[in-house]
Amino acid sequence: MNKLIILFASIWLVSCVDTVAERQGVMIEVVPVTYSVQVNVKKNNQKEAKQHLNEFVDLHWKVITSQPVKLEWTTPVGKKLADEYKAYLISLGVGQEQLAVIKSPHNAGEKVFDMKLSTTKHRAVAPLCDYYKVGHLGRLSDGCFSESNRWLSIANPEQHLTGKQ
Repeated sequence: MNKLIILFASIWLVSCVDTVAERQGVMIEVVPVTYSVQVNVKKNNQKEAKQHLNEFVDLHWKVITSQPVKLEWTTPVGKKLADEYKAYLISLGVGQEQLAVIKSPHNAGEKVFDMKLSTTKHRAVAPLCDYYKVGHLGRLSDGCFSESNRWLSIANPEQHLTGKQ
């Protein structure tokens, strides 16, 4: 008889427990943001082109020192400028393995440039979270703020998606 009472009491206690839904992760988008500048060398005078490149590098220094940088050229003058600017960036402390000097393919109809400096940084875009409501504990949106903030604080989110940590 005692066992039967304990069994009914256990069933009664378990049936009153509120169930908490399994948490779902938030939908995160990782988007590439490309920073680039194109320069043309006028009358074999690289001074103005280098000044334009220096302004760009000063403005985006944090990105240039942390991401791979491509120095693309289309003309022989552009190749010379790209090689010299690569040496200049190395002297400023940018890692040699981050820099790549490559010949850019020229498509018909495109504006021709002598040299282009570009770098791409990936950013995480998280959804807006709903506010918590009284009496809605355990709903699917729980954890949205902490998950979103975790992804937004990651410096290189693309590495976490591809497994390169």
